[in-house]
Amino acid sequence: MGGKSNWTVVGEIMRSLRAGAGMSLTDAAQVLGMSKGHLSHVECGRDRPGVGLIERYEEMFGADGLLWSAYIAARTNRRALPHPATDGRYPVPGDAMRFVRDVTIPDGTVLPPEFPFRKVWRVGNVGSVPWRGRWLARVGSPFGHGIPWSPSRVRIDDTEPGRVVDIEVPMRTQRMSGTAQVRWKIVDEDGWDFFPDPERLGLLLTIIVDEDAPPPTGSGERR
Repeated sequence: MGGKSNWTVVGEIMRSLRAGAGMSLTDAAQVLGMSKGHLSHVECGRDRPGVGLIERYEEMFGADGLLWSAYIAARTNRRALPHPATDGRYPVPGDAMRFVRDVTIPDGTVLPPEFPFRKVWRVGNVGSVPWRGRWLARVGSPFGHGIPWSPSRVRIDDTEPGRVVDIEVPMRTQRMSGTAQVRWKIVDEDGWDFFPDPERLGLLLTIIVDEDAPPPTGSGERR
């Protein structure tokens, strides 16, 4: 299948946090009261960490919520297995997408907790295939501890080749201060990915929640 698994990504973040703090694997295992081998397997993505371990890494290494976000995505993401009727259907020959710009809430925007906003991406249909009946689907849970709320998917307006389209998603920031990242992919009515290459990350949103942050202007929220 290729590409990294979600648990490998979680492990890499854990290893990066520990190494960035200057703590060896041996010392971390001793502090956490677990075997070095098990912790090594977790950081390599071979073993899955429990909630308690994620909490300790967040606290010990100041993960600022980013590890929580990756952990929840790993726990809730379910890859669609090939279906006999649709196996080989995607990607569609000639189908191509290009990110144009963030219309609202650029990556790294600092927002207050539980703040409602509308995220808008502008993307271009740069292929030769008309877009019909497409959705932007969230990868992982649409809500949870340390991650922003959103619907699980939104409809994409039909878009001809050579045209651009704005994709709008209503969202609300998480209650917990820190950084969160959400990933989205373009799918059909049944949830099949039009661009199934695992190396294609899709559309990303990274936000930082700070309880002292003022509401931004141009957030896109309609009151």
